[in-house]
Amino acid sequence: MKKLVLLLGWMLAVALGAGWGQVTSERVRVLYPDPGLAAYAEQLAREAEAALDVLEPLFGAREGPVVLRINDTVDFFNAYATTLPRRTVELLAPVPAGAVVDLRSPSVTYLLLVHELTHTRQLSFHERPDGRPPLRLGLVTERSAPMPPAWFVEGLATFMESRFTPGGRLDWAFTQGLINALLEEGRFPDLAEMSLYTYDAWPRGLTRYLLGVRFVHDLIERRGWDAVLNALRAYNTGLVAPPSFAEAWERANGRPLEAEWRDWVEGERRRAAAYAEAAQPRGDRVASGRDPVLSPDGRRLAFVRRSGVWVAARDGSGARRLARVQPQRLWWADADTLIYSRYFREGDGVASDVFALDATTGRETRLTRGRHARLAAPAPDGCVYFVRDRAGEAASLQRWCGGRPQEVWRAPEGEHPVGLAVSPGGRLALAVAHGGVVDLALLEGGRLRYLAAGRLGVEPPARPPDPCAGAGAELGTGYRRDRYQHLQPTWDGEEALLFLGDEGGVFDLYRLELGDGRVTRLSATLGGVLGAAAQQGAYLAAELDGRGYGIYPLAPLDEPVGPAAPDAAPGGGGPCSARMPADWRPPERRLERAPYRPWSSLKPYGWLPTGLAPAPN
Repeated sequence: MKKLVLLLGWMLAVALGAGWGQVTSERVRVLYPDPGLAAYAEQLAREAEAALDVLEPLFGAREGPVVLRINDTVDFFNAYATTLPRRTVELLAPVPAGAVVDLRSPSVTYLLLVHELTHTRQLSFHERPDGRPPLRLGLVTERSAPMPPAWFVEGLATFMESRFTPGGRLDWAFTQGLINALLEEGRFPDLAEMSLYTYDAWPRGLTRYLLGVRFVHDLIERRGWDAVLNALRAYNTGLVAPPSFAEAWERANGRPLEAEWRDWVEGERRRAAAYAEAAQPRGDRVASGRDPVLSPDGRRLAFVRRSGVWVAARDGSGARRLARVQPQRLWWADADTLIYSRYFREGDGVASDVFALDATTGRETRLTRGRHARLAAPAPDGCVYFVRDRAGEAASLQRWCGGRPQEVWRAPEGEHPVGLAVSPGGRLALAVAHGGVVDLALLEGGRLRYLAAGRLGVEPPARPPDPCAGAGAELGTGYRRDRYQHLQPTWDGEEALLFLGDEGGVFDLYRLELGDGRVTRLSATLGGVLGAAAQQGAYLAAELDGRGYGIYPLAPLDEPVGPAAPDAAPGGGGPCSARMPADWRPPERRLERAPYRPWSSLKPYGWLPTGLAPAPN
């Protein structure tokens, strides 16, 4: 009887929302699980309204409100959208850590919402060429339009994130480097492969986002926005035998999609050729993997592959897997121990904490519990620093020495550490995202001292024609970068920092002398550098190539660079993109805050075919 009462009480609590709150505006309802997230939910409501302001005119009249749901049980940065049974966007820890997304927008959550709300608008676009509404049978699935190929769905959303913020992955340095590397080695996927959600060859899930956004941009620039809408209208026809998306495109626009694809690939090939001409030849591949780090004696190399953490001799020989885990970044704490933070399943969510890995036995030890720790880095005294950055609270740097972690520094509003390194002498360097740029800083006396802020005097090998002159000028963005990222600080001794910079069009490796502020460019790569290890003037770099990540010895360029001219300082986005100042805030809206009541979620939305079998719908 007691168990039955408890079960009924639990069901009643769930039915009443179990303490959840909601913020509502004209077109948005934000659900949040904790009272401490109320202010954050209001921010999301304002940003979602601002995103709908720019998206709805492109797709026409809206159909019903959008629900945003904050999921605070997941620590990694992501979100997803669905139109069934209602338009919903689930946000998973939307505070980025590391170089997982382009950080050039003053508000990464706004960029994320533009992307996900594009899905809800595009997948609700039911118009047909003749203007008639689609046949309605009361099916639940009638709320969603037919699903286009993967490259179009994600490419269009990624295009919109790039069009309406100064960030976005259209002109991201990682995107350019990936395309360069694939073309160099003849591993570029074809249009059929691009269309698959299950495509598993390199670059796997990145294909539909990063190659898709460039193809979508090319179509819009040359054919105009109406060409996209007309193709969707043609795709929405046919109840029994609907056309393929390629057929719909040709029917609407008079040209085969394969021909459009070939033209785009040829344009990307010309662009990549300019990068190849400027690239420095590299040596032989030491290992396949990313995040290289050398042991204190310099004899062993640890790195990460898709299959886990590996260790090898410095030249890559004798490689063996230590553990099937995916760290956020690797560091040697001593001759036999690796330190990192990583994500892992915990209950119904995904948590992040600090771990130690014995490089001899492969035994992993969890050092912190429930700390939501990211970017862990060991200190010379045996302690570990890590970043805690959660939605609804200020980011902080914390120090763990075997007991309860202690807060070392709390970030001002709008500043988010996305990189962390500790020198051999215990100095702390961070990469901090703020106002649409990412800059290096030292933590000294409890305060940040920014280094190498702004833009370096490095230009991409070639600039494309002005995209504002194209047929899709109203939505064109181009590939011009006016905001820059200095990522992944790594100490080179005690008086110099290595970092990744994207001024050259792809990520390359730079060295900053702390004494005189001199910056030296160490690499000029085709695919870009994604991590590096240094020891006594010798460098190993993880570069993008046609097979994924490869670790190569780096012969440093030692090319001095300096600050750009004052008129080239960080500004807005590309020449056609929306201008967003560093202190951008969404417009004020009329908002209402109230306890969440799930009764509207129980409203019938239609029926599903059941094969003539009785079933509750």
